[in-house]
Amino acid sequence: MSRSLAQLRHVPISRQPNKVFCPTFALANMMSLSPKIGELRCFINDKRPDLVSLTETWIYDSDAYDHHLHIPSNNLILKNRALGIHGGVGLYIKSKIKFKALTDLYHPSLEMLWAYLRPSRLPRGYPSIVFGTVYHSFQCTDNLLWNNHISDIIKKANKKLYTGLVFRMTTFLIFIVHLRPVLENCAPVFHHSLPAYGSDDVEGVQKRVLSIINPLAPFCDNLSCCKLSSLKERRSLCEKLFNSIMLDSSHKLYKLLPQKNINT
Repeated sequence: MSRSLAQLRHVPISRQPNKVFCPTFALANMMSLSPKIGELRCFINDKRPDLVSLTETWIYDSDAYDHHLHIPSNNLILKNRALGIHGGVGLYIKSKIKFKALTDLYHPSLEMLWAYLRPSRLPRGYPSIVFGTVYHSFQCTDNLLWNNHISDIIKKANKKLYTGLVFRMTTFLIFIVHLRPVLENCAPVFHHSLPAYGSDDVEGVQKRVLSIINPLAPFCDNLSCCKLSSLKERRSLCEKLFNSIMLDSSHKLYKLLPQKNINT
């Protein structure tokens, strides 16, 4: 060995990576898992999380989807909604993690599931963990349900449409004067939280009215012919108005806004 320091090669020191003692996990609101399973497989293969928590799986028969929803090296737990449409939660667990579904903690009317997990590595003193997936849907409480509100305004609009047709009023006039204000009731409040299927349900009333006026033309052509905008476009005006107030400190309504949180 040479004693000359100049002839010694520099050997980089290998730093030990940070130790992770807890399982990694991801959370996704799927809004129908079945048609998006391919995208989820790519995500899991790329990021390799230990746990993937899913909400709004929209799965009603686990056995029918068992093969379709399989992801290699992962196990799947599902808690499907017993009554009503949509809903449901799920959890993908790496196959190397020992687990047990805690079905005795499930509730028939709540969107949640619990699992007892024993990962290979946990902080000292913790032999196992309990992992839960909980989704607070629009139907978890009876106080101010937007889904119920949407259902109510659609029923009221359809009733007004039927009444107008009985008395032979002009269909277009019925919609502009009586129906559209009902469908846009509380729109400045709920337009941010309105799911896609709720928006489609509300829009369906306008489609029905225009199909009565001109049954042979498609919906877009009827909108153009009657010089109307879709209800979704009209609700977007609420967001534009709010942004114009929020970004302009000289606006008359700016002082009504709450103070900005500068601590985040």
